[in-house]
Amino acid sequence: MPEASRKIAGKNIEDDTLRGRAGNSDAVNGGESCRCFNRRDQRTVAVFAALCLAGQLIWLGLAERPVDIDRAPRRVQQFCLDINRAEWPEWTLLPRVGETLARRIVQSRCEEGPFRSAEDLRRVRGIGPRTLENMRPYLMPVP
Repeated sequence: MPEASRKIAGKNIEDDTLRGRAGNSDAVNGGESCRCFNRRDQRTVAVFAALCLAGQLIWLGLAERPVDIDRAPRRVQQFCLDINRAEWPEWTLLPRVGETLARRIVQSRCEEGPFRSAEDLRRVRGIGPRTLENMRPYLMPVP
């Protein structure tokens, strides 16, 4: 048999292929696909992956636990409205006060002057004793 070619798995293969210089490596290792890493590289990648996994597990075990929001004390904020300075959008935040009534309150304040007390709100059409009592907890005292 000449030196230039040999038979592997029933095929004639040139010497360059046997030496690893050609691109068809399937014929050299009997039909198996080429491995990207050799054994030493595979071990290195496996050790690195194991170290990363171990570090992740340690970090999860030592990390601080999240804050439990349900246990945080609740803060109660009191909403107070200055009846002589509030504009109509602020009035709509009060219970049972819509846009129309809020605009009437502001219009009354502009036309008839500032309110001297919360009782003066009764001069606005649409504010009766019940509506005033619902508003009272949210109204600032008039100086």
